Amino acid sequence: MMPSMSQIDMVVVDDGTMEVCGNLKAGPGNAPGRAEFLIVVRQGDKVATLRETRPDDGHPDTFGRWEFEHELGPRHGFARGPAVVSAVVVLEHEPGGLATLNWVQPVTIGRRRTPPVPFDPHPVALSEPDGELTTAHSVSSSLTIEESASGAGTHHWSHQLETLPVPHHPTGPG
Repeated sequence: MMPSMSQIDMVVVDDGTMEVCGNLKAGPGNAPGRAEFLIVVRQGDKVATLRETRPDDGHPDTFGRWEFEHELGPRHGFARGPAVVSAVVVLEHEPGGLATLNWVQPVTIGRRRTPPVPFDPHPVALSEPDGELTTAHSVSSSLTIEESASGAGTHHWSHQLETLPVPHHPTGPG
């Protein structure tokens, strides 16, 4: 199954506003319903958090190009240069479920908008298979990216996928 895919193609900081842009492509089974976005941009000790929902009043489509703005204020401290972004998108998934899409990536913060980068991903499949899940377990995914010790513009990533037992909570007396 091909999941929905997204990535960030531009982060711009100008006049106390951060703009983060990207594209969301639908995978099989993703309804054209709601998508909840949480995007976190980190540069050194500075962190900005953006939360958005699609569709909304001004954006009728769930999938396609997205551009979110966040007011940083006059003393935000973000500058042109390298940063790291992590994002999670929660999508309605048919039949009757939810899907999460999460990623982390290095970015370069710019000072002015540039034309969007064409989004034609060629993902590399990892060896994690699909699996069955009972109501007694949850599935957890962790994806981390950090600058490599060698520097030189390279990054190290790690991924962990696991199932965890769900604590049993009695529902009612007895």
